[in-house]
Amino acid sequence: MIDLGTLRRPRDLSLGTSFVPQLYNQIQCDMQAYHDNQDQIDEFLSESMRDVAISHKQSIVKELNKRQEKKKDEMRKKREEEEQRRKRKEKRAALREKDRLAKLKDIIMKDIVGAAEQHEYNPKMKVYDVRDPNTNNDGIVIVGGFVGELIISFKCMLDYILSYPNNQNFFFSAEMIQQFFEELFLSDEFPDGICTLNLSKDIADITQGRDLAPG
Repeated sequence: MIDLGTLRRPRDLSLGTSFVPQLYNQIQCDMQAYHDNQDQIDEFLSESMRDVAISHKQSIVKELNKRQEKKKDEMRKKREEEEQRRKRKEKRAALREKDRLAKLKDIIMKDIVGAAEQHEYNPKMKVYDVRDPNTNNDGIVIVGGFVGELIISFKCMLDYILSYPNNQNFFFSAEMIQQFFEELFLSDEFPDGICTLNLSKDIADITQGRDLAPG
């Protein structure tokens, strides 16, 4: 059986069949519109906050860059001021040193140079070159060049030989040095005139009748 509402009063029938369903539909529509409105407001706020957040972030980055640039400028100015102070300090030190040297020069010129007596320089000991044929015993002989190298070579060889304990009694005899010179100068590696010896005595007094080696 289906209740058609025939036995109901017209007001109750109208309320049950028309008013109440329309009221429910209206409530549902109002609730759906409210939710849609809320979603639109949330979306609008989200977009607005996103734009505000981006602008805020850009402002923060800009402010940080501005502060860093300001800090760099302050550090640069500080370095320039320190450099200028250092240069001024060095300049003052240079001026003081220049003034000190000028005063010292004046003192030297006044007390030492001005009061000094000039005399002709006469060395008490004569200096001869080893190649000078007029060498006497009243001075010192400077040895250098080829002869100096020979003396250094003999000294190095002697030190090397004496560095071994078994050779402590070794010494260069005149015969050994003469043989060394003969083998050195008479070889084909040395051209003529590389070494000239100026004899202070006659050759006969030096050789004492002995024959000289050809060369």
